[in-house]
Amino acid sequence: MANQLYILGSDDQPVPVTWAQYDDWEESLSKDARCALGKRLKTNVANGIAITTVFLMTPIGYFGRKPQLWLTMTVGDGVFEERRYSSHRAAMQGHSASCREFRQHVPKIARIDRQATAVPKLHDASESTVAAG
Repeated sequence: MANQLYILGSDDQPVPVTWAQYDDWEESLSKDARCALGKRLKTNVANGIAITTVFLMTPIGYFGRKPQLWLTMTVGDGVFEERRYSSHRAAMQGHSASCREFRQHVPKIARIDRQATAVPKLHDASESTVAAG
């Protein structure tokens, strides 16, 4: 498993591949969907905080556990959190949950920061920049 590479199939399921097959798949992705970890699936950004979910080319996992091939990261302005998933569906649900949690915590942060007057709206960067390819 340590050296196994994966691509995301058209049915959102991981497909084990060789390096040559991975390279071909990566070339087929839009420039915005490519990332060092694999394929960027969804990104939301607000007030310097980015929530990004990616499909990983190599699994993260621990002995005896199902390989985790999806990762949601919340980063920016001193914030870093990551969540790992074993399915595309769980990753997309986790991405949405991270966005909801961010929106719930911003009012608390805004009360501490007297200059903040409104709760920011997370915009979906993937709608305009990340193609489905």
